[in-house]
Amino acid sequence: MPLRLIEILGNVINFGTMKYKITKDYELLLMMAFRYALGRRTYVVSYIVDELLANWHNFSAERREQLKREIREHKKLFGNLGHDMDEQQWNKILKA
Repeated sequence: MPLRLIEILGNVINFGTMKYKITKDYELLLMMAFRYALGRRTYVVSYIVDELLANWHNFSAERREQLKREIREHKKLFGNLGHDMDEQQWNKILKA
């Protein structure tokens, strides 16, 4: 994964191969992005899934289960998770 830097409220977080602790603000931002992307047919799905999985170790067990539950509920309610390629991405979360 390419090295990326993002600034969140003055805190620089280094994205790469190292593990790091995310801020509550960044976790909230990821959750908002997750809910925006879920079910949409857009390139951003793969980016959001990659970010969620990169931060999986930072989420509580409850948060991880919440993400999985919302994906399953969306599929049950709407019958799909977007295009086939989007569904493949969301399935990575379900298998995590």
